Formats: sequence, structure tokens, C-alpha cells
Amino acid sequence: MLGAGPEAFQFNGKTATVQANENAVQQIVNHFKEYLQMATRGYQEDLQAEAERREREQRRQLELEVAEAEKRERILKNLKV
Repeated sequence: MLGAGPEAFQFNGKTATVQANENAVQQIVNHFKEYLQMATRGYQEDLQAEAERREREQRRQLELEVAEAEKRERILKNLKV
């Protein structure tokens, strides 16, 4: 809606305000609800992607640690003192 996009809203805590004509209020509220749903979905997707990235990184680090431990074990096993 022209002049009532997400960038036009002012936020204070849990309250959002925007300048609007009386006859457009319900339509703006409906659009705002849609904006909230899209923003929430995007945020959830970002959180999920970050969690997956961290998990991949942790898994990669663990694989490196296991490979190093196995290498050390092989070296010690074959070492003749």
C-alpha cells in the first residue's frame, strides 16, 4: 500500500504506528499482518540456515579431530622404541 509499507512504520516496544487515512486503516492493518508473517518466516529461515551452518562447521571440526586422533594412533602403533 502506497505510503504504508514496512519502512513507514514507527516502532516503540510492541507498538507500531503509521500515518493513515481513516478509510485505509483496515487495509493497512491487513497488509501489516502480511508483512509480519513474511518477516517472521524470513527470520526463521535465517535462524535455521545459521543453525545448519554451525552444525556443519562443528561436524567438520569433529571429523578433523577424529582424523588427527586416528593418525596419531597409527603413528604410535607403528612406532618401535
